[in-house]
Amino acid sequence: MSLFNRPITAARALIICLALVAVCYANSITNAFILDDALIVAANERIRHIQPQHFLFQSYWGDLTHGGIYRPLTIFMFSVEYSIWKVWAPGFRMTNLLLHALNGWLVFLLARGLLGSPAAALASAVVYIIHPMQTEAVVSIVGRSELLAAALFFTAWLAFRKGRTWWAALAYFLAVLAKESAITLPAILMLETALTGGGIRKIIDSWRRFAVLAAAGVAYLGLRFYVLGALGIPATGQYLNGTLTLVQRWMTSGRVFIQYFRLMLAPAKIASDYDFNSVPLAGLTSWDAWFGLALVAACFIIAVRFAKTRPAVSFGILFFFITLLPVSNWIMPIALLMAERFLYTPIFGFALLAGMAWAAIRDTGARRAIAAGAVTVSVLLCVSHNYIKRTP
Repeated sequence: MSLFNRPITAARALIICLALVAVCYANSITNAFILDDALIVAANERIRHIQPQHFLFQSYWGDLTHGGIYRPLTIFMFSVEYSIWKVWAPGFRMTNLLLHALNGWLVFLLARGLLGSPAAALASAVVYIIHPMQTEAVVSIVGRSELLAAALFFTAWLAFRKGRTWWAALAYFLAVLAKESAITLPAILMLETALTGGGIRKIIDSWRRFAVLAAAGVAYLGLRFYVLGALGIPATGQYLNGTLTLVQRWMTSGRVFIQYFRLMLAPAKIASDYDFNSVPLAGLTSWDAWFGLALVAACFIIAVRFAKTRPAVSFGILFFFITLLPVSNWIMPIALLMAERFLYTPIFGFALLAGMAWAAIRDTGARRAIAAGAVTVSVLLCVSHNYIKRTP
């Protein structure tokens, strides 16, 4: 009997996620500290002591520079681990791998509710786990902020589904303390409610539940402002010291989205860093930037077109763009134009679409062949990418 024809329980899905993470990332465990790992973990004197109240009122980088980054929960977790691992990089990385497996399992639980098909949900979780583009977030120790924020984001989502609003608000508050991009959760919950739970009327009827989440978000923003003195990133911490105009940011995002689409569909070539003009700035005369923005517009048109007939398709597309919005440079400029780790949570939308597409194939033999081929290629790419991440 094929794996995907067997009864797919939550326990079996968790075992599969753990096994896939082990196969894809076992060779990364012995990697040393690289890039920001050294500053945030290996050489960070602040994590030598477990002081949660101290971390709560400090920026991510401590007294060096705040750069508009505030992630006290991530730093706190590193301090707890330091008491166990000291400066043993494999220990921190094994925690990353366990978190990635947990997130894959949470993706299965969420997708099962959205798609109503355990097979499609498991396929979505598998795509999320083994997609080679996830390497940066999983293998780099400072990718912990992505992993932890996603775990809490997904947990809050599940709690909200089950009517546990206050637990959802707590998990949401912790998620944004892990990484600020988790701020988009209420928008995702509203989107799910609108598309699959009764439309705009249902959102209005549930205003008290959403108000609780909004209060958690406002509390986070207030705390962030108190600690950093601002909600955004200061000009000195922005890409090219904040010299980009709004037009340049939006047009260059067209080129960035082309790269993101390439990474999702053909992740053979990756990069550890996309800084220093790796994505050339674009202007109004840059045709490729217009093409990228046209692709984004086409995605939105498709999402609107299928909102009533295939709401899960619309949800997957819109989830990707909504969760990517905080790091898109559309609303406010940030330190980078793009990074593979930025897609760690947004790729849930792509995984959802991939799981649906695979489950829609009627021929069992074709499904098995596609699954075997995709898993084999992805595992090989993950293993090879792990070697790329060995050196700065």
